[in-house]
Amino acid sequence: MNRNYLIIRGMKKLSYKDFNKFDDKELRALPGVGKKTAKNIVAMRPFRSSDDLFKVGGLGTNTLKRLGIEKTKKKRKKWIDVDGVQYPHYTFAFHEETGVMDFFWRIPKEFRLYYGREEESKTITAKYRNDQNTTLEKL
Repeated sequence: MNRNYLIIRGMKKLSYKDFNKFDDKELRALPGVGKKTAKNIVAMRPFRSSDDLFKVGGLGTNTLKRLGIEKTKKKRKKWIDVDGVQYPHYTFAFHEETGVMDFFWRIPKEFRLYYGREEESKTITAKYRNDQNTTLEKL
């Protein structure tokens, strides 16, 4: 019996790097991997992430899960609810004078602080005001 198969039986999780190193015989020793799948794996090398393995024909989600490889989930961006409609966070900004949050296109560029990037926006808006000779007046 192949040494790598024994490691898998011992519950060692594999990574995409292992699939880059294994030869044809070692790949076929993996549970759920046959001749054709092993050829597909070799043909699609090199793998740069574990998500690349899910693109290989013959390697299913369950097979990869048994080998300890799971698909990474993309982080969902922050969404803001306005009157029952969901908008992505980057469509909002704060008005520098009033502090009111609104859609960024409704706020004049020289007073716009982007949602989630307020500190960075302060320097950008200050530079823009300098270029336009606009002064910031407090209410």
